[in-house]
Amino acid sequence: VDFLQHAHDSGVAFWIAKHAVLYVQVARPAFRHHLPCAWGSVRSWSLEMPLRNRTPFPEVLLYATCFTCFLKSASSPHATDKVAWQRLGVLLLVSFYALLRPIEAFTLQRLHVFIQPGQPAIIAIQSPKNRNFFGRVQHAVLREPTALAWLAYVCQDLDPKAPLWPYSLPKARR
Repeated sequence: VDFLQHAHDSGVAFWIAKHAVLYVQVARPAFRHHLPCAWGSVRSWSLEMPLRNRTPFPEVLLYATCFTCFLKSASSPHATDKVAWQRLGVLLLVSFYALLRPIEAFTLQRLHVFIQPGQPAIIAIQSPKNRNFFGRVQHAVLREPTALAWLAYVCQDLDPKAPLWPYSLPKARR
């Protein structure tokens, strides 16, 4: 903890201090249980840092990507490829307009999506990245009409436990 305080006061880069604690944890596993205070200091330091948001995906690029997915779905000779391309396009739309992280969108199940005609969709995020600060289950709202229509189409015949993305995560990255 003294090292972290000195690093903080001296203007050492945050990542260096954090990686120093990580190194101790990995190099000396027996010390792992003695590090909660150090991790608390790292966490406090991280909360002092200014937020840096990623540059958003331009909307025109979103529509070009989704259009390409839907074209590939329509022209694919294999049923599994048709479903994969269609779901990829829909999940990209949903992620963009509901402000979901990729892992949050690609791990959704049908039971996490509440859709009523004429109303925005409510999406339950079961394991959000910021669950330590804002709760273990969070919700997103999807209001954009095109994304809402596609999401309703995908969800209409799915079993409640069925995933919206029934493939592996690496398949979405390809």
